[in-house]
Amino acid sequence: MTKLDAIAHLEMAMSHNKQFKKDWKQFIEIIIMEELDDLQVRPLARQEAADKISNRVIGLFDAGWWHAQGLK
Repeated sequence: MTKLDAIAHLEMAMSHNKQFKKDWKQFIEIIIMEELDDLQVRPLARQEAADKISNRVIGLFDAGWWHAQGLK
């Protein structure tokens, strides 16, 4: 399985199973929040950053975009 195949597989899984996508987003948010714990950032700003970053990361599961970038 190539990297592009793996991304396409995850993209399809997330589009067919919204709970799977939601769980991945939540997992990414938890990691981000843990990394931001030591910084002097307001809790609301920390949550907003985690939400924005997790949405961007989930957005990377787009095989068409990666294919256009030349990933094989």
